[in-house]
Amino acid sequence: MNKRRVATAGEQGKKVTPRKKANGLQTSGPLEVVRLGRQSIYVLGTAHVSRESVADVERVFKHIKPDVVGVELCEVRHEALRDKDRLASMDLVKIIKERRLALLASTLILSAFQKKIGLETGVKPGSEMQEALQLAVMHKRPFVLADRNVRLTLRRTWHGVGFFSRLYLISYLISTLLFREDLATEEIERLKSSDALDDLLDQLPSRYQNLRTIILDERDAYLSEKMLAALKEHPAGRIFFLVVGAAHVRGIVERLKNQERADLQELEFLPPASPLRSAASWIFFAVVLGAVMLVFQKSGQEAAKDLAWVWVIGRSSGAGLGAILSRAHPLTILVTIVMAPFAFFIAIFGPRLWMFSTLTELALRKPRFEDFENLAADTKDWKSAWRGLGENRVLRLLVLAMLVSLGLTLGNLPFWGQLLLNLVR
Repeated sequence: MNKRRVATAGEQGKKVTPRKKANGLQTSGPLEVVRLGRQSIYVLGTAHVSRESVADVERVFKHIKPDVVGVELCEVRHEALRDKDRLASMDLVKIIKERRLALLASTLILSAFQKKIGLETGVKPGSEMQEALQLAVMHKRPFVLADRNVRLTLRRTWHGVGFFSRLYLISYLISTLLFREDLATEEIERLKSSDALDDLLDQLPSRYQNLRTIILDERDAYLSEKMLAALKEHPAGRIFFLVVGAAHVRGIVERLKNQERADLQELEFLPPASPLRSAASWIFFAVVLGAVMLVFQKSGQEAAKDLAWVWVIGRSSGAGLGAILSRAHPLTILVTIVMAPFAFFIAIFGPRLWMFSTLTELALRKPRFEDFENLAADTKDWKSAWRGLGENRVLRLLVLAMLVSLGLTLGNLPFWGQLLLNLVR
């Protein structure tokens, strides 16, 4: 993947940081006012790792003196800002058993990407949201956590794409994290016009643009609905102040102006898992078993034994190599190698090989608080990532699950090739 070149302010030939005015108030990011009867909603767009955005929040708050404050946070993200130890106290065993490790990985990768930019600017991600909440508490103003649960958004996103699309998105996120871009301050401020999320979605191939609906458009609807509900919950309030990422401003403002309502239950709905997925595992198992029996009948016992050895050696070698490259514990590597040939049959009933590997690694090397904190620094480039695999237990756990699964898939290829040769002879 090519690194996106960042133009400097001089190359662009003009000042990068935009200046917006609303009611005579000047801000570095977009600021819009929507008037609904006697009530007004000020919508401020920010970049989540910008000093100027923090200053914008304070400047707007002091100028308009809002009665109610809304922020682009959900309960989960709000708790994460308040409790720095929350990640370290997560029940990772439960997450692995419920097959939610990919969702956790997506959350951590996006968080690390923002934190990596924050390391360059000296601003912690979400500082402008914290500033808005602190001002609300200080001035005894009610606040609204207006965003949809981040886990729900990720699960809807994950559900909305197929297997190969998931692989693409994971590789895209990882490459975005590992290919370091030294962003100038001007570029960080430019994000208030297009926003990092908007920019990321624009770079995806057209076939993945349905993700924009889930990640951006649905959340625009959710955020605006929460603010429209806040107008009714606080009828005495005259001025409402909403702080969101810049990418959301246009969609929210349009919905607020039209007083376009949204069904929150529909936006929070998770479609049940398709029964076809479970049935497909059994069908696939039956096809493989039937093909092996056909080889036995057609070519004899020796051919079937050879095929079985190719299965064992290929899967154990591929998965074991993945565990070795992830710098897993020797016992984890041994468990992976031993379980690899049998994982296919066990997986029909639920557990996958990566689950055995990660649970073993987790039992031997439980992640520490600093592993979560250092994830951005330990993935700033490929050299740091390799070093981080030896030190960062969270990074190792995530890479272990990915490389074991990839190695197992590649390890299957010799078996399929041998099976095909036996069938066509």
